[in-house]
Amino acid sequence: MIKEWFKTDLGVLYQGHILDVLENFPNESIDCIITSPPYWRLSDFGKDTEVKWPSGWYGQLGWEPILDLYIEHLLYIMKELKRVLKKMGVIFWIHGDYYKDGLYLINYRFASYCIDKFGLILKNIIVVYKQKGITMENNLSNNHEPIFIFAKDKNHWFNPNEITSNVWTIPFATSLENYFQFFKEKIIKPMIEIGCPESGIILDPFMGGGSVAIVAEELNRKWIGIEIKEQYCKLIEQLLRKN
Repeated sequence: MIKEWFKTDLGVLYQGHILDVLENFPNESIDCIITSPPYWRLSDFGKDTEVKWPSGWYGQLGWEPILDLYIEHLLYIMKELKRVLKKMGVIFWIHGDYYKDGLYLINYRFASYCIDKFGLILKNIIVVYKQKGITMENNLSNNHEPIFIFAKDKNHWFNPNEITSNVWTIPFATSLENYFQFFKEKIIKPMIEIGCPESGIILDPFMGGGSVAIVAEELNRKWIGIEIKEQYCKLIEQLLRKN
């Protein structure tokens, strides 16, 4: 079921299964996509996020029984994202890996499939450097996360301005609230500024905590969000009303 949850003068939030919502979008209607999917086997978002997938499997994205099925579901999504993206549009895809006795390189495998199957151009990979990383037993701490920049066509809109490096730093945060503030200022804001024209529309199909919508509002940009979990929709609405 698709539900228009909340609207502002600049944007709209839809609640529903990402594929169900996207199929109602016209072709080439979005200028910039900024998002991060649920990582494989990382967070359990609850029974209310379980849905039927075109593969026939019913469940929560990220909790597929095998890795290949998770990647297959992400490819269903990326196929739709490519369809709704304008010819000059770009996608910022934030995607961490899974570690168990070694790295799985899920994000890089997926990026490779996007190039081979959909003809997307991997323009660059932003490395998000976190000054305080995740400590790992008998290993080096993980202090980075990649953001894959995909373009649909070689003639795409991209305005780096004064940003010359693909290494972006998130300062050490003393609280979760500070971390999200740093993330909005140091990561979301520059992605919008370099990847979306001022008159463009930004889409976040995994809206989560609403950071993309909040920063888009601050920058006076149009936005569309999709979120399946009702609890997060309520949170996003609350944050947008507060701002």
